[in-house]
Amino acid sequence: MGRAGYSLGGLRGEARGGIKCGICGGAGGKWAKRYCLRCRRLLKRSGDAKAAYVAALQKAWSVGDDGFLCHYSGVKLVEGGRKDPWALSFDHVVPGQKGNLVVCSFLINVMKAELSEEEFRVVVKEIDRHWKGQRFRKDVIGFASWNKAALAARGRIRRALAITGARGNLGMPGRLGKPGARGVKGPCPICGAEAKKGTRYCARCFRLQELRGERVAARKALKRAWDAKAGGFRCHYTGIILEEKDRKSPWYISFDHPTPGKKGAVVVTAIFVNLMKTDMSEKEFRAMIRELAKKFKGGVFDKSKLEFKYYHRGVRPKTKK
Repeated sequence: MGRAGYSLGGLRGEARGGIKCGICGGAGGKWAKRYCLRCRRLLKRSGDAKAAYVAALQKAWSVGDDGFLCHYSGVKLVEGGRKDPWALSFDHVVPGQKGNLVVCSFLINVMKAELSEEEFRVVVKEIDRHWKGQRFRKDVIGFASWNKAALAARGRIRRALAITGARGNLGMPGRLGKPGARGVKGPCPICGAEAKKGTRYCARCFRLQELRGERVAARKALKRAWDAKAGGFRCHYTGIILEEKDRKSPWYISFDHPTPGKKGAVVVTAIFVNLMKTDMSEKEFRAMIRELAKKFKGGVFDKSKLEFKYYHRGVRPKTKK
């Protein structure tokens, strides 16, 4: 996901000594260290050169706020744990490109996934435009940094599917509903094409991945997403016709719960949008995109517009129906 490190743990310590910290300008360490105890805790990372982390923290430091600000939202970050969506983390501006780091919130780091900063900004603004009535311009996003293998290696794909409730790995063929009586003829109830022998559905819809225990919801979602004129399924969040064969594509079809963990209601969406939405409800996701787009256009990010009622790291608590 282009993330140099997850969350930054440790207690917030106060530095002592007369030497100023090279990051925040506070008093130096007890043994005349270059950085105060508070900043040294944030530098205990692996992978990139220490200088890259120092540069990122120096850029993010705000004297007036007495803290580090998110590169993407401008929100003051939390300096411990990752249970808070605003927990401080490091992000690679270009995924996999070492040395070019920025400080941002853990949640936005997760949302950015395998997108470069430029691609992430374009995607956010395009989704916002689409929700305001404009056509989503698919061709303006190159996805040059998109790497499904990298996401899968980090467990992002599996975690996304655990949240959405989809079966197995992304795109694993499954059965959408139980096969009907052999010899039954008629159109597929989803797309209207000729039904496959021995089932109610056409071969195309039959092979789409199923949702465990949510076949009825999956059928309804696919039927709502079907565009007969375009001959494909449209993404609920972007309106783009989805990819059904290339599993490595960011536009590959997937299922999403508008309310995380709540079964019985799903929508069809592109896998990269599914990953961006992460632990947010549709309402929270829309608010986040709206605020980020406003910030990217020169406005001020309003943190109070976001609730994060469903944000959770670890075992997800059961959602009341």
